[in-house]
Amino acid sequence: GGETKSPPARRLINLTTLNAAKSRIESWRAISAAINRCRSHQLAPVIFRCRRIIENQQGISLATLCGRVEENEALVVGAVGTMLRARELASDADVKLWGPATRLWGRSYE
Repeated sequence: GGETKSPPARRLINLTTLNAAKSRIESWRAISAAINRCRSHQLAPVIFRCRRIIENQQGISLATLCGRVEENEALVVGAVGTMLRARELASDADVKLWGPATRLWGRSYE
């Protein structure tokens, strides 16, 4: 029999989806760079201090956290990046570009 083939299904992606993907990619490039800058440092104590503050103040911005942790800002940013990569934290970096205004939540918040 002569079967007629239907055209392949087309997936339409809207601009919002593309922009969100672009933000996520650019954010993770920056987060990866922050993590790499701290490779030679012991981050465990910084991670511990950051986690405690974030758990007590859900939605804290990265800039505010940096001001509260008495440690070099690059180490705080690297510690946060490390926790995000390990999925120990949640953030809005998938929908907004990573930076000082990035909001952070502990996993117990979800």
